[in-house]
Amino acid sequence: MTADDPHTSKPKRRWFQYRLRTLLALAVLGALVFPLVARWVNRPWDESLSVKLTANGEVFFGGELIDLDKMQPVLAREAGVFTQFGLTPVMIIEADRRASTRDVQRLIEVAQKAGFEKFALRPAAYPMPEK
Repeated sequence: MTADDPHTSKPKRRWFQYRLRTLLALAVLGALVFPLVARWVNRPWDESLSVKLTANGEVFFGGELIDLDKMQPVLAREAGVFTQFGLTPVMIIEADRRASTRDVQRLIEVAQKAGFEKFALRPAAYPMPEK
């Protein structure tokens, strides 16, 4: 028997050839790490206020339609709750695709006067209710 005999020589390991045990360990590690990373990424949005702007310039918040001009005291109260707990007020604005840019800008201005500092704009996932 020589060293070149296939029955006695140790098989060569190829690159990227792992055991099933290694694959299972990596899968378990990924299952433990990825939810923590996802939670860390979404953390600022967990501490935010979400409002919906309709096509006719009204804001849907707290289950009711509120005129944009009457949002200042409502938003000031909500911003006060954030600052009371030491959080930066973040507002997520979901606007109807038919909402005017002017109404979105007015809502941001009203929210800034109320104490909100950061904003995220998203398209509405479904049609907004109208009066």
